[in-house]
Amino acid sequence: SLYWVDSVIAPITGGDGLVMRYVSIRRDITPRIMQQRVIEEANARIALATDSGEIGIWDFDLVANRLIWDDWMYRLHGVDPGRSDLPEGYELWAKHLHPDDRNEAEEAVAAAIVSGENLDTEFRIVWTDGSTHHLRAAARIKRNEQGEAVRMVGINWDVTTLRRMASDLEQQHELLRVTLRSIGDAVITTDAMERVNWLNPEAERMTGWSESEAQGRPLADVFHIVDERTKLVMENPIAACLQSERTVVLNDHALLMSKCGEQFNIEDSAAPIRDERGRILGAVLVFHDVTRQRQQQLQVESALAEKELLLKEVYHRVKNNLQVISSLINFHARGARGPEAASAYASIQRRVDALAVVHRNHFAEIDQGRGLSLRSVIGDLASNIRANAPEGSGLSI
Repeated sequence: SLYWVDSVIAPITGGDGLVMRYVSIRRDITPRIMQQRVIEEANARIALATDSGEIGIWDFDLVANRLIWDDWMYRLHGVDPGRSDLPEGYELWAKHLHPDDRNEAEEAVAAAIVSGENLDTEFRIVWTDGSTHHLRAAARIKRNEQGEAVRMVGINWDVTTLRRMASDLEQQHELLRVTLRSIGDAVITTDAMERVNWLNPEAERMTGWSESEAQGRPLADVFHIVDERTKLVMENPIAACLQSERTVVLNDHALLMSKCGEQFNIEDSAAPIRDERGRILGAVLVFHDVTRQRQQQLQVESALAEKELLLKEVYHRVKNNLQVISSLINFHARGARGPEAASAYASIQRRVDALAVVHRNHFAEIDQGRGLSLRSVIGDLASNIRANAPEGSGLSI
């Protein structure tokens, strides 16, 4: 097997000064070499990780008041690490700190040293080109046997992109909130457990719940709907939406019962809210007040029902009158004297029967909602009279 040695070789000379032999003193240092290699490999992994993540490492000697940076710390501050005219690390850090963040950043470092708690802070720095960058700092305190803070070792990394994204997202979120607050429809959002997250003002007005009161409550508590005809509780549209994972539209007879006792006929739809991977995060419910439209619809339906009832009454009255006339004609026809009188009564009877047929047929068309024209009535009447005229009567219309 191979092993590492620390070897010292010394010559031994005789009286004439010539080397007689050599003496070698050797010590097995394999464990030390193996430990050194482990440390080197660990340092290489750390260097690879910090380099790929663009993470700077710093070491603050609190006793000597000296701050040491690695190369990435200089790069994070927009400085070439190879320059020889750079000031000490702390001075360089303070020089690049944003004026509005300097006091807060230095106080955070001082507080961590005094309390011994880990440092976790964020601040802005200004590069020499005038650009502003956001850095995140995290560090741990090392203490001596007396409990005194002697060393602070930490890392910095750039979070500028994250802050810009967060700022853009906040602006978009605020724009969305303003938009949803401004629209006429009521909007309620929930999480995947059907708990209310947010209401816009129109939803607050119609449900009777304020946003602060409704947050975290089950949607069924805030959005209470029944069937306007049966007054039975209707299925929660958000529950159906989350179960089917698709948009759900409520039926036409939903009645919203407000917390304040008001009632609103509503139309609504619920749609799932998904993240970029398609996972459902919750749902959004959009609804609006259709009470006036529903009342107008009921008025129209009532007017149509009254019209239908009136038409039926007219139909039965005309039908009965025609039957009375037909009965009177038959009564007098039985007492007719001579063939001419009987023929006259028969002709009148045929005309009355034709009127009855036309009345019955065209009322059926009206009852079924079909249009009715004077031309069709006269044509139908003429056809019935001609069809019922006796042969050779010479009847013309």
